[in-house]
Formats: sequence, C-alpha cells, structure tokens
Amino acid sequence: MSLVNFALKCKTIFLIVLSIGLGINISFAHMPFGGGGGDHDVKKNADKIKKVVLDAGHGGKDSGALGSKSKEKDVVLDLVLKLGQEIERKYPDIEVIYTRKTDKFVELHERAEIANKANADLFISIHCNAAGSHSACGSETFVLGLHRNDDNLKVAKRENAAILLEENYEENYEGFDPNSEISHIILNMYQNTFLDRSLTFANSLETNLVTKNKRKSRGVKQAGFLVLRHTFMPSILFEAGFLTNKEEEQYLNSSTGQSRIIASFIDAFEDYRNQIENNPHLADVKTDVQSAPGSANNPTKEIKHAPHKVSQVTTTSPRPSESSESTLVASVNNGPELSPAPSQNPMTKKQKEFSGNELEFCVQLAATPKKANLSASKWRNIQNLSIRYEKGMYKYQITGIEKYSDANKMKDRMKQRGFEGAFVVAYNNGNRVDISEAVGMSDQ
Repeated sequence: MSLVNFALKCKTIFLIVLSIGLGINISFAHMPFGGGGGDHDVKKNADKIKKVVLDAGHGGKDSGALGSKSKEKDVVLDLVLKLGQEIERKYPDIEVIYTRKTDKFVELHERAEIANKANADLFISIHCNAAGSHSACGSETFVLGLHRNDDNLKVAKRENAAILLEENYEENYEGFDPNSEISHIILNMYQNTFLDRSLTFANSLETNLVTKNKRKSRGVKQAGFLVLRHTFMPSILFEAGFLTNKEEEQYLNSSTGQSRIIASFIDAFEDYRNQIENNPHLADVKTDVQSAPGSANNPTKEIKHAPHKVSQVTTTSPRPSESSESTLVASVNNGPELSPAPSQNPMTKKQKEFSGNELEFCVQLAATPKKANLSASKWRNIQNLSIRYEKGMYKYQITGIEKYSDANKMKDRMKQRGFEGAFVVAYNNGNRVDISEAVGMSDQ
C-alpha cells in the first residue's frame, strides 16, 4: 500500500469515527467523496416532516420505458403532479418540491442535489417498469442497497443508464471505485444512516397497494440506484407497474388507476408521518425488506425436496387487531435447528425458553400482510421461529437471542439459506427498541 493510500485510508477512518462519536455533520455535493452540498444533517434532530421532494423519472430526451401507447416519462409526470397536489391539499404545512414539472431532461445528480439543497425530509422517485415478458406485472419499491440479485441489478442498470445522456457524466459520477475498500466504508456509512426510514415508508406503500387496492406487489427490494445513492434523506424509488403489460399500461394511464395509486401513497405517507412525528423512536428501527410470492427475491421455482410436515402453529395470544403494535401471536416448532458452525455458539436454554418479558434480539426473515406458507424448503428446521404481528404485518422471526453478536451470526446463516433480506431487531419486554439502545443494555 502506498504512503498516499495509507494516509487516505487513515483519514477516512478517522472521519467516520469522529462523525459517529461527535455527531458531526458530514455533507457531500454530488458524490460520497465531494465536499459541500448543503447543510443537511446526517441524523436530523427534528422529526417533523416539513419538505418532500417528488421526482418524476426520466423526461425530455430520455423517454424511459416504452409501452404500446405511452412513455414512462409522461405517465410518471402525471403521477407526480397529482401526488404533489394531494399532499399540498391534505398537508398545507408541508412543502412539496419537484425535480421537474414539465417534460424536460434532468440529470440524476441534479435530482439528488435539488433534494439535498432543500434539506428535504423525504425523497420519492416514481418510475414505470418494463420487461421482455408481456406478462410481467405489479409494483415494486426500491431502497438503496449493496446486496443485489440479477433481476434487481437489471432494473438499476436500466434506470442508471440515463447518465449516459448527460454531457459530463464522467465528471459528475467520478470518484466511486467499486473495488475500493474505502469507497465501500463511506458508502455503507451514509447508506445505512437513512435506510431504516426508507424501508419503513417503502413497506407501508407496498402494503397499502396490496391490502387496499388489491394490486400485485413484487415487494420491497434493495438495489444500487444512483439517484438514491446521492440523496441524504430517507429515499425510495417506486416502480408503479409495467408498461410492457397491456392491461397494466392501461391501468397506469387511466384516471382510476392513477387515483388509486395516489391514494395508496397518501395512506402510506400518513402511516410514515405518524411513526416519525408521533413516535420517532420507532423511526430508527429497521423495517422489512421483503418479497412478494413469485417476485425476483422469492422465486416460485425451488429445488425439489421430499414433502415434509410443518408442525402445528400454537397460538399464544388472541388474534391481533389492527391496532396492535407488537404481538407475538405464534410459535412455530419446526424441529431441531441445523447444527451450528464450530465458531458459532449454540442457542442457550434461556434462549429456547424465552418468555418475551426481557431484552431479546431477533432475526427477522420475512414479513407479509397475510400468513405465509412455511412449507418451502428454506423454512425447514428453523428453531425458535415465531410469528409476530406488527402494524398490519405478520413478521417471521427467530426469537430469544441474548447477544447481538449471536444474532448477527444467525442473520448471516439465514442469508446463506436464502433469506436475503434477513436483519436483526430487538425487543425489550415485548416492545421494539432501537438496536443501538439494545446493544447498550446487553453484554453484547
């Protein structure tokens, strides 16, 4: 390692430690390595939502996805303008900012810059999807992420290809080296800062589309969209549906279809706003990266195994109502867990007999609006698997883990088994708490 590279690495690590320890605001302009770019705090002190940026994807010389009769740039502009009008009507105290209100080309870094300079509290980018198969349909909502499967990567590549139409794209996006350890340290630092809230809004949006509008959801996913990578606030990229599907194209262009999508956005925004403003502690807790059945993250085609019997679910509390915040509704006994790796600690007796009346770490594997079918092979032999009902979702968790380090090891094992969206959550006396708080309360 050269002296210059060593010095740069030391400086970077020092800045990261300093920013975490002292809460220093580190702002960037166009890239994670630039300077300036506004006074947006990495961790906002105020939880009140005051500004929302709405981004209509593509525009001008960039048509985006093409349907048989429509262009993505036109459909999403209609949706954005209608959504903005509805937010302004229902929430007059919230300022709505648009990256474009006409058919014009706006570079990706400029869209993020608009949001950063405005010190916005939420960034919503709306798009339409496309696929080689005319049968592909359904909405999906993306948050920024480094873990990507092939299908997620294809969507990100298509949306990110817009930078090739920019005159100075080499200059605007230079500096990020995917092979650099330092680059990934910085990217992970600011990516995870707002990931929790991004997931909260994304999950609420897809849930509302499914439960209230009966739309097909392809789930909440993570991918490396440039427009999300450059925003320093909770951000989502929403794919409203497939213009390559004739029925869905007609729906997306109809006043009825657009009104229903806007209504789901407003309901999701209200849910998100209530969580952030009325209970900000919940806002810092990770939510669900999930996949609808048959989506890219949860393919229906699986390796065939001999049929196995799933043990009967034992209900431990009454059926939850919609007002239930967190209710452990069932414990699933799937038989003995696979033997832990030598470097991993087996579950203790205390973990196995956990009563829910103390601090515990859990590994969340999935979340669904309706109870899922647990007969798939990857659900086999998971010990301490429980179903928890929270905010209209059934959450499938490995419960009763005493140490955060053990929970992280279990999370990694579950990802290897096919639960790509697995993550660690924490509860104290049955109430969900922030991970950092839980770690401070435990002995690691």
